[in-house]
Amino acid sequence: MLRRIALAAVFVLVFVPGTMPAAAKTTTALHVESSNPPYAVFGSDGRLHVEYDLVLTNAFVGPATLDAVAVRADGKPALTLTGDARAGRLDRSTLSTPAKLGLCIAEDEERSPWQPLHVERGMEPGSSAVTVIAADAPLSISDHRSRTPDELAWVLAQAATATWSPCWWPMDDDSLFVIGPEHAAMFASAGWSKERLREAIFAAATRTAGELKRGETTPAVWESPDDRPIHKWADASRILIVVAGGEAGRYSAVLGPCDGMQTQPVTK
Repeated sequence: MLRRIALAAVFVLVFVPGTMPAAAKTTTALHVESSNPPYAVFGSDGRLHVEYDLVLTNAFVGPATLDAVAVRADGKPALTLTGDARAGRLDRSTLSTPAKLGLCIAEDEERSPWQPLHVERGMEPGSSAVTVIAADAPLSISDHRSRTPDELAWVLAQAATATWSPCWWPMDDDSLFVIGPEHAAMFASAGWSKERLREAIFAAATRTAGELKRGETTPAVWESPDDRPIHKWADASRILIVVAGGEAGRYSAVLGPCDGMQTQPVTK
């Protein structure tokens, strides 16, 4: 069934310097307009949904700090994003990204030759699920020349070697590979399973300890003989794989690991 969603209003809590007391906050409606007509998408729950691409414009002329966003559909709360994520306070990142507000990748289960991620992680096939992962921003990987799955797996692995740090190896953290449909088709035509691709990426993302002994590196590297091979990840299970994206060309992406917080992916 096609479920239509009417976004009635979007509200944001803002603080505008110079226009009110320092401790004051206000709620104001943003100007909301769609950048393109609504379009139907088939969800992993087996139903059709309507997606909107919205452009939000702050009603204030002066600078404002975002505290929370509340989206209402048909007069009812549909989504709320909260948190005191102000620079220098809760958000202490050196560099930031809009993905902190929200980044959602919809797995293309119909084009994927493999089991969906949520099924791999113990959910029932056909169930509606979301997996939350602590990760860096996506890194696009262009490869239009590989002619074998082994060659393409090597390219994907090399792209991932620089994520987080090119020398801080091995990492006991997760990386998410988003395999584009055209790349996925190559692996499927060769009969590669997801596990085979995972193992090939893990094997190809290897350097000797001597190559890694520079800049920011780990005690494990410094304590190893120069000729000892070191993998990017502690084990292959830290590599997560989904199929997603359009048909603009042979592209994939990798979302690198987020180290230091001992996070684990959560699927519900």
